[in-house]
Amino acid sequence: MGAFAACGTLTLTNNQSAEAVAMAVERVTSGRWEMGDEAVGQPSGSPSRRRGIARTLLSMIATLAALFSASASARAAAWTALAPNAQGNIAQVTPIDLGSNVAGSPLDTSPALSHLGVAISPDGRTGYVVSAGSGVLIPIDLSTGSPSVGAPINLTGSAGTVYIAISPDGRKAYVSDTAHNDVLPVDLTMSPATVGTPIPVGTAPLGIAFSPDGSTAYVAGPGNGTVTPITVATNTPGTPISGVGTSPNQIAITPDGRTAYVTDNGSDKVYPIALPAGTVGSPISVGAGLTPLGIAITPNGTKAYTANFGPASNFGGTGDTVTPINLSNNTAGAPITVGHGPWSIAVTPDGKTAYVGNSNDSTVTPIDVATDTAGTAITGVGIPRSLAITPDQAPVANFAVTSASPGQPTTFDASFSTVRFGTIASYRWDFGDGSPPLTTTTPTTSHVYAVSGSFTATVTETSSAGTSTGGEVYTGQTASRVGSASAQASRSVIVGSGPQPTVSLSAHSLSFGTIAIGHTSLPQAITVTNSGQAPLAISSAVLTGANKSDYNITGDTCSGHTIAAGGACTTTLAFTPSGTGARASQLAYTDNGSGSPHTVALSGSGTHRVTLAGARARHRA
Repeated sequence: MGAFAACGTLTLTNNQSAEAVAMAVERVTSGRWEMGDEAVGQPSGSPSRRRGIARTLLSMIATLAALFSASASARAAAWTALAPNAQGNIAQVTPIDLGSNVAGSPLDTSPALSHLGVAISPDGRTGYVVSAGSGVLIPIDLSTGSPSVGAPINLTGSAGTVYIAISPDGRKAYVSDTAHNDVLPVDLTMSPATVGTPIPVGTAPLGIAFSPDGSTAYVAGPGNGTVTPITVATNTPGTPISGVGTSPNQIAITPDGRTAYVTDNGSDKVYPIALPAGTVGSPISVGAGLTPLGIAITPNGTKAYTANFGPASNFGGTGDTVTPINLSNNTAGAPITVGHGPWSIAVTPDGKTAYVGNSNDSTVTPIDVATDTAGTAITGVGIPRSLAITPDQAPVANFAVTSASPGQPTTFDASFSTVRFGTIASYRWDFGDGSPPLTTTTPTTSHVYAVSGSFTATVTETSSAGTSTGGEVYTGQTASRVGSASAQASRSVIVGSGPQPTVSLSAHSLSFGTIAIGHTSLPQAITVTNSGQAPLAISSAVLTGANKSDYNITGDTCSGHTIAAGGACTTTLAFTPSGTGARASQLAYTDNGSGSPHTVALSGSGTHRVTLAGARARHRA
């Protein structure tokens, strides 16, 4: 304690960054200990002793940072809406926190100007904004909670590119180019994304929508009053669909893929098209004298909303409204008064709120879908002629098992599960012994096994927006909900009357913070303790998940070893990101203990910027 007393007191709070603490450690190694701008002491001893103190501090910091990060990750984020600014001389995109309905600081996209279309990848990690004035596509990194602008992707290099849709699998985007009467296919699997051969379509194409199965895209062509289908696999245009009004503008498709709805900017009509046949149905009036522009469909497919200019002005005025349409009978409801110049509209993944971009008063109006009433407008959003909302993601299920003898309650704890947005609303338990499944709203439960044996218990989790293991919910441009197998986890349950090994992990998650691409983090360790009464045989400790190659096991005394009762082993890991944004993985232990495999969630983010924490980690590596 003497060495630490000489250094003063190191206090960490949830608001302190790893970089700030690393800077403090650097002061220790250089012989100067400071609080803010004031020197408060100087550690005693030789430089080598100070370096020893620093190494101890760094180890403590890594552990504490992981705890703070785990605490923060338990508080899932709200969805983000992106609102590009369509004003001609402005280079901005505004993120809106839909948990608070507050616009964030605009993102600077200069030199690209006058933004129109926007869509977000199915994983919710990247937004793409079309610069109508500059002919480029601007990626927005949404993976870290602090949106940032990436390097622009050249489309045409000139004005005329307008709207965008991203395919349900996230591999391709289509961008309409009114200046050249075509659609530009963009390969999003490449880094950076690459633009393919333009696809000729109708005159002055605007809105685009992919079918939910991703096989076909539909493009509105107001110049010749048609909707053109495109076969996505070959980027081949099909026979244009006519009879959709004089100026078809925007398109949305029901989640079942059976019907497309097209707004006609030349009338007060919305035209339904039966898919895939392309048969146009009876038009739906959104209200006499109104001009529909944007359209969105709720995730459950029961209702559509159109953003309408009023009759007083071609660009908004008295009578500007949003019209709800009952899709069970294609009947329009009473128009809802919103801000001036409603142009764009998007619905939250849970289907509870529609957001309307009002281009003439620079606001976004929320609408309660259940009551069709408008809420308080969100200000500070520029001219929002497009809106996109981050898709909801499936939970990542994880649970621990504490076994008991037959006739006694075995406990299950899924509080280690995570979800990116909202909360985990339900847990469906299958205990693997033929008993009826149990659904709970809390992460812990218990079950009594009648006999000894080995069972497999499974939990299936559902987010508060309804996202679970099921497929994707998609209505044309950006996915609403993206299901995944990650929402389900299985563990072995060993029920017996004799001594059993019990696995205790020192942590159920590790966070490595933000590290520059190609740099390596400070190492972090997981300790596995056998708190049971029988030997614990660990057959393997392996990395799993999409970004497992970004993590490295640098030390392992667990795999292939048998741990005596009361004993422990350690696995040490480091993080070297190969790309930007969040990079998640898992460390999984397979063993003979109840609850196998035992998993540890690994998280970290990559950046092009060299952080102090990353630089110090690499220097000491």
